[in-house]
Amino acid sequence: MAPLVEVKEVSFKYGHLQVLERVSLTIEPGDFLAIIGPNGSGKSTLIKIILGLLEPTEGEVFLFGQDLRHFHDWYRLGYVPQKAAHMIDPVFPLTVEEAVSLGLLSRKRFPRLIGRADRPAIKKALETVEMAPHGERRISELSGGQQQRVLIARAIVSAPDILFLDEPTAGVDARGQDRFYGLLNQLNQKGLTIVMVTHDISVVSRFVTKVACLNRRLYFHGSHEEFCSSPRIRELIAGEDHIIVHRH
Repeated sequence: MAPLVEVKEVSFKYGHLQVLERVSLTIEPGDFLAIIGPNGSGKSTLIKIILGLLEPTEGEVFLFGQDLRHFHDWYRLGYVPQKAAHMIDPVFPLTVEEAVSLGLLSRKRFPRLIGRADRPAIKKALETVEMAPHGERRISELSGGQQQRVLIARAIVSAPDILFLDEPTAGVDARGQDRFYGLLNQLNQKGLTIVMVTHDISVVSRFVTKVACLNRRLYFHGSHEEFCSSPRIRELIAGEDHIIVHRH
């Protein structure tokens, strides 16, 4: 199968600050890829470039074989940005179903109205993340873990081919994180390609199939097994107190 994403020799600068330097990688159908690296290593920047939110200083990106500059089928990509749950207004009376319905707008043309015909897709997305019983609740009333599940539902309601998540468990307790990663694993097992920026090194061992280690440059990109057996593993993840490298 052709790659879903091809990043070719991509570099990026914020002013004079070099954030990414000649990064190349591919994302294949069915991957569960973890992008890891220290703070400021360019992980979030790389995701934003792939999603067309930032323009690379140099290099090219191809989505589904098409040059990013000419790509328009954005419904094929789902995205949960960093600290997305923190953006929820505790006062605005947005229900869970209404929040999920916003994910359908990328498939619609002007005037982009949500109607009765969209309800099955919204219901299916909520059932997938086990949040269907909470559809009428205000999203601000939910726990951090529940809010993250709703954000996943919003990202997958348009039936994307690939889901990007940037530090998705920030602010979620340990129990909520375990359930959240279990949900991502189920989605991946059903065929959804997942790309996740994470500092949680333990998740690398439990669920992902591939790892990309980034620190301005791409120092490693390969299978989980290759990552675990790499003699440079501690050099690649400098500063971590411990690294779990076996699946449980």
